[in-house]
Amino acid sequence: MQRTTESRNYQQGGRPPLLSPFNVLIMAILLLLLGYALFWMSRGDPHAAREDNPVAVPIKPTPSLDEWSAKSVRAIGLAHVGAALAKVSLPAERLAEYHTLDEVFGRTPNPVVPIARRLETFQRGTYPGLSSKLENVMGEPLNSPLRAYAEMTSAEKLLFYSDWAGTPTRDLPVYYEMINRMNSADLPEISGYGMLDAVWNESDVVALAAIYRRTGREKAKLIDALTEEWLPMFLNPISLRLFEPWHKEWAAGQGYIFEITEPKERIKLVDAVIEIQIGQGTPHQQPRSNEMPWSRPAPQPAEIADTMDYYKFFYYRVYGENPGTVLAEGVLQVESYQAKLGRWESKAVKQE
Repeated sequence: MQRTTESRNYQQGGRPPLLSPFNVLIMAILLLLLGYALFWMSRGDPHAAREDNPVAVPIKPTPSLDEWSAKSVRAIGLAHVGAALAKVSLPAERLAEYHTLDEVFGRTPNPVVPIARRLETFQRGTYPGLSSKLENVMGEPLNSPLRAYAEMTSAEKLLFYSDWAGTPTRDLPVYYEMINRMNSADLPEISGYGMLDAVWNESDVVALAAIYRRTGREKAKLIDALTEEWLPMFLNPISLRLFEPWHKEWAAGQGYIFEITEPKERIKLVDAVIEIQIGQGTPHQQPRSNEMPWSRPAPQPAEIADTMDYYKFFYYRVYGENPGTVLAEGVLQVESYQAKLGRWESKAVKQE
């Protein structure tokens, strides 16, 4: 009787029953939402350090497109790129786009470093007179007769300069470019195309990633793109193929490069370098502008030896067009990329 009366009152415009199915549903939804909100509020920041989670979880930033590209090409692309580089070859008519060292410097009225000095360094290394102190290093000669630049063919001359299509952005020989990359990659030597994926620096990887991404899995397109965009920077102009720094024996236009890491050989080399530096005076020990030449003590061997820990020494030999000819042979001293990076990190820690 009571339910009938309440229903009649509701139908006549009275208040709805409190426990109607509709009200129960609404209250259940509200309670559920309230409980869910309280649950998340009680959790706080899941990445923050708490008593039950003393180590904060770092939130990894979303990689940029270039970072994705670099990772992608290192994971799946560089193997394909290395295989393609073994097949790339520059059309002979394109060689006319290159410029030799004397052609480029002929356009420069007053070059900072004379051509003869640059050529001497390119052919014989950081210390052109090193062969008078050492005949060989790690069993490789330092006194092989070199072909004079004036007697070289046009293709041989191009090995000493990487200027392509008149651009001044590549003013080092291709073998110097390889040594710089071996230094930053901490590779003492390269044994073949299978190791090229490890020698490219991060800028190289991003550029190769762009080429690989653009050409996809189409091998013919990849080879064409590498021939057009990559080969010119690392060209052996004699074979019209990639410069290969792993030839211990003569190979036309190729070379042999390795880091001098054997302890006894390095000590012997450093002793010869110290002797040369003392004889000519090291740049960082020249008198300052306000000092007289005799007011500073002569550099001591121990002082120079201490600085050698921050350098690497790379042996190189570059072959000419004809069998047995050698165009360049010497030792290049470069600042160790790893040592330099370590000093940067150490300085950053001290500043903190």
